[in-house]
Amino acid sequence: MPKVLVIDDDSDMREMLRFLLSQSHYDVLLAADGLEGLRLAWEQHPDVILLDVMMPTMDGHQVLQRLKVTPETAPIPVIMLTAVSTARSVQQLISHGAASYVVKPFQPFTLVERVQKVLAKATAPVEGDAPGGAGSGEALFVIAHKKQWERDLLSRYLAGHGHVITTSNGLEALDTAVHSSPRALFLSDDLDELSGTALVERLRQSQPTAGTYLVGLLGEANDQAEKMRLLAAGFDEVLTLPAQRSAVAKVLERAAMPRASFTRVRDGVVVLAVISLDTANAIRRLRDAMLDLLEARFARFIIDLSYAQGAGQAITVLWPFFASLAERGIGLRLVSNDSAVRSFTQGKEGQLGLYSSVDEAIAGWA
Repeated sequence: MPKVLVIDDDSDMREMLRFLLSQSHYDVLLAADGLEGLRLAWEQHPDVILLDVMMPTMDGHQVLQRLKVTPETAPIPVIMLTAVSTARSVQQLISHGAASYVVKPFQPFTLVERVQKVLAKATAPVEGDAPGGAGSGEALFVIAHKKQWERDLLSRYLAGHGHVITTSNGLEALDTAVHSSPRALFLSDDLDELSGTALVERLRQSQPTAGTYLVGLLGEANDQAEKMRLLAAGFDEVLTLPAQRSAVAKVLERAAMPRASFTRVRDGVVVLAVISLDTANAIRRLRDAMLDLLEARFARFIIDLSYAQGAGQAITVLWPFFASLAERGIGLRLVSNDSAVRSFTQGKEGQLGLYSSVDEAIAGWA
């Protein structure tokens, strides 16, 4: 019989959960505060923990952090019970190691179902953290889109390449992505609770999903401005709906390719070449380069755009990103002879140096 530990300072809530879970054939342990909950977790090693966020003395965030830094209790999945369901609060819970969350007040069947799902994931016979996740050997894809028939069609095309999870809820997509590290996420912008662009921002800031391939879903085939907006927001590419099987296949090919990376380091300066054949690829690769720069923590960077078609428009779209790097004190120089790049960078010499060759850019720092 699976063992569930309930940590909640509300006695009525504890008794309600004891009754509910006992009726569903769980062995239930109760703790009235965080310290007692930690003791029971260490001694009894339950299969899953239900943890209230708002408690005196030691709140749920503190208890969760203690559980996850202790080797004996770190593997135990924790479901947070919270009255706050904002994107920021949910992201914080997930980043601290929560397996899932349930918003108060909740329907009894919702909580029992969530416990069942978390336990099933924790005990699944795969070589990794989650079915279809990064360590299971099978690719995982997540589709977050409100129109069910378009979602189902895309799911059908992806099903032959791995496990597919679908939802219309942005917070659910965030929860799944952070804990399962999918190969690719397909997201529309008009999701419930958390928009696609807001979701992308959070995924790029989370270590488990920083390299996940993000595909924006767009209903209007000829809306070039919206496509560019999604690419600038952090999507790797945009797929027009309803999806075509051939287009999905090409997306999967690109998703399997490595992200932009350093070409070489010379005299403490990172030199990164961006190669692209069109504007959309230039935006995507240049943004990936920016992410790589932030992760590398070097102080000086050179981006070589000599082989990037559409680099001028890419820089225009991504200029706020460039400006933010300059504000952080990061030295950044561009190499390009493209007239559009030169035109855009005029007057921005204090933030962005432009040079004709890599050697010239490096010599300026010598």
